[in-house]
Amino acid sequence: MNTKPVRTHAMDGALFPRIITYRYAVDGAEYTGKRFFGAYDRCPHEGETIRVYDNPAHPARSTLQI
Repeated sequence: MNTKPVRTHAMDGALFPRIITYRYAVDGAEYTGKRFFGAYDRCPHEGETIRVYDNPAHPARSTLQI
């Protein structure tokens, strides 16, 4: 399996791209989000704490700080 962020060929078993799902709460309401990570992006590890920024007018809209 290719665990490096560079593809060697189409069937090399690379772990990228990745899509992660995250959960966050605003004023007692829970939300979920998804983010795509390409081969050259630093992808957080499972269980890692990351900062989520939400839109105060629309808390269901968010982005991550990685």
